[in-house]
Amino acid sequence: MGQRIGTPHQLRHAIGQSLPPLLWISGDELLLVIEAADLVRAQARKQGFDEREVVDIDARFDRSHLIEATQSTSLFASRRLIDLRLNVKPTKELGEALRDLLPRLDDDTRIMVSSQHLEKATTSTAWFEALARQMLWMETPRIDVASLGKWIAERLAAQKQQATPPVLALITERTEGNLLAAHQAIQRLGLLLPPGELPADAVAEIVLDSARFELFGLVDAALAGEPARALRMARSLAAEDAAMPLLVWALGDALRKLLRIQQALQLDRVSMQQAMRSAGVFGKRETVMRRALARLDIPTLQQLLQHTAVLDRMAKGVGGSLGSPWFQAETLLVAMAADEVIGSAKLIAEPWDVGEGGYNVGGFPPLWSEWNGKYRDTVRDFWRGEPSTLGEFASRITGSSDLYQHAGRTPVASINFVTAHDGFTMADLVSYNEKHNEANLEDNRDGANDNRSWNCGVEGPTDDPGVISLRKRQTRNFLATILFSQGVPMICHGDELGRTQGGNNNAYCQDNEISWIDWNLDEQDKDLLEFTRTIMWLRRDHPVLRRRRFFTGDAGHGGESELGEIEWLTPAGESMTDQDWTTWYARAMMVFLNGEAIAEPDERGQRIVDSSFLVLINASDEDITFTLPGEGYSPTWKVALDTAPAVDGDSDPVLAADDTVVVEARSMLFLIDAPESAATTERHQR
Repeated sequence: MGQRIGTPHQLRHAIGQSLPPLLWISGDELLLVIEAADLVRAQARKQGFDEREVVDIDARFDRSHLIEATQSTSLFASRRLIDLRLNVKPTKELGEALRDLLPRLDDDTRIMVSSQHLEKATTSTAWFEALARQMLWMETPRIDVASLGKWIAERLAAQKQQATPPVLALITERTEGNLLAAHQAIQRLGLLLPPGELPADAVAEIVLDSARFELFGLVDAALAGEPARALRMARSLAAEDAAMPLLVWALGDALRKLLRIQQALQLDRVSMQQAMRSAGVFGKRETVMRRALARLDIPTLQQLLQHTAVLDRMAKGVGGSLGSPWFQAETLLVAMAADEVIGSAKLIAEPWDVGEGGYNVGGFPPLWSEWNGKYRDTVRDFWRGEPSTLGEFASRITGSSDLYQHAGRTPVASINFVTAHDGFTMADLVSYNEKHNEANLEDNRDGANDNRSWNCGVEGPTDDPGVISLRKRQTRNFLATILFSQGVPMICHGDELGRTQGGNNNAYCQDNEISWIDWNLDEQDKDLLEFTRTIMWLRRDHPVLRRRRFFTGDAGHGGESELGEIEWLTPAGESMTDQDWTTWYARAMMVFLNGEAIAEPDERGQRIVDSSFLVLINASDEDITFTLPGEGYSPTWKVALDTAPAVDGDSDPVLAADDTVVVEARSMLFLIDAPESAATTERHQR
């Protein structure tokens, strides 16, 4: 039977004899959630659950990880506690996974979930109510400012100390109503003062605390443009376990004041003194604020504030998967303190082999861009014909908002690539199924084994004209996809020239023809280079192909929304249905980019208007006849780019609405809206 409790005493009583199969601990106060979880862990150890496995659950939850955790045991432990740490709002998928798992749990496995406060919208769902009937659920109490004094008094009494009401009020004021800060203050009082009534003067000196002064000094160092000093202080505070919430507050307060001052200076056109006074900046702090204002403009300050919000969530245990929030705090401090040269540098992460789990695509804060490994894998799979869904492909080519938007980032967070400095070159990606690293003298053991490559029917070099043609087309497909995608395109130098390493995917040790670039280009290489130039110029000239903001709709449906910025159509020219999005064998679709519906303004705040594009994508192994959309779209279209260029016929046709167009197997056709006057009565077919 399920049970709901709300106090540590009730928790001790409920788990005193045996742990229930599933416990859920939630609450607004991270400290209380941590303490309750510690109590459960301690009791679990007493009852013989001597193995504990921690599973962090984020937006990319995979139930297989949960199942694996419950099925794997250590050779040296017979009973285990699965510690699920929920960093996002609970989902139906998680609830159903837990519900399905519970009947299969043996007596030697227990599950504990810890999360932030559960809203009524969650607790009233059918899946949660079903779980609640089977689990022990503790919702930790809320400690508001009014009741914080009583809470502090109880904590002091536990360490045999008492405080008068004025002293309690002093501690509450000095810790600014923050439970974590109050907890640390209580611990310091217990270490530095004897049992009994606490003297007011001693409390005032201790709770004022050096950490608070150091935190303000740290923020001032960043404002003054002293990154080295700021980092030294940050690392000192981190080593001393200083309260992160205080740092978040101090950083946020300084950045909000800076933003207010910059807006007053630039938008209201007031004097510096007036702007400082309106933001509540006086005395000595004016100097460091002036230094910061010289480096940090309004967009930068807005981005830094977004980073502060992410840091705040991490400090509360509900955001980010890269370990300690101090790493992210250092990133923020460096950005605040950086001079004009350093401040203009781009922070780009290669997000594997870092943090818990070693793979953290989407886990970095607002100031970072990331090599998008999910983009690489999805695009490779899509063009080689692996079973997948169009929804995943659509999400990746529209900037991967599912990975980056939750942290307040923009499409530039996604570095879109298919090949990089290691692994296959693009020419080898379409020519080899297997690595060929014999020249490395490691018996072909080195290098990645899973390359998601496809040789187009023949392994390595061939004289087959059909295979050669397909490989050239696949290469153009990859390049066109990268430069069509929202985000930052990244092309490995040499891929635009058809560079090959002979199937070697780990050529670091080869300072010879294997890894060198051959600058003697043949006609095929020159054609590929010209194709790359064409698509790059197309992207540069058309802002509709390089948005600075995400599309407003659902990432799983390619960002499609009522704004009409982007629309997804079947080859029949009809809007995609839910079934179309999830059909695993579907390999073709049309993408409409509306140049009249660009929601974001330009750098000067002016509306952006551009041509509209219609991109026909066919990743199947058969030619497909597409029907161009009719009313509501452009009446006429012209070919802007073709990854399977025709060798005969009209090289520059004008296509009308409702026309049919044959798109060759594994190719892309880019159409741009044409003036209606250019339309002809003749219907063209490729």
